[in-house]
Amino acid sequence: MRGIPFETPEVHVGFSEGHGFVSVREGALCLEVQVTVMGLIEQDLKTFLVPPDELAEIHFRTGWWRDKLVLTPRSYAWLTRIPGAGQEALTLKIKRKHRDRVHALLDRIEALPEATTPHG
Repeated sequence: MRGIPFETPEVHVGFSEGHGFVSVREGALCLEVQVTVMGLIEQDLKTFLVPPDELAEIHFRTGWWRDKLVLTPRSYAWLTRIPGAGQEALTLKIKRKHRDRVHALLDRIEALPEATTPHG
């Protein structure tokens, strides 16, 4: 499955935005994120693998134009490394045209061996 494109507009208190792809790879949730500072300077692409047992909850919220995939960790440790993460969760903004792909992604996450993550 190809990665699903997302945005995280609240990086560096709104001075930067992140964009990238979310997928399942190597038995983990894979986030590939690139940050653009003030719309001008692109930082290097970074890849984060989040084991399913590190996720406490995954919520998928639908909207008119954009949907949100909210990832809540069991521990704060991995959350601090990912650009755009808040104090309690990471919110990925996803265009609604990718809604079916997000549902397929959630099914793949749930099927992972260590996955005990509730989602709704």
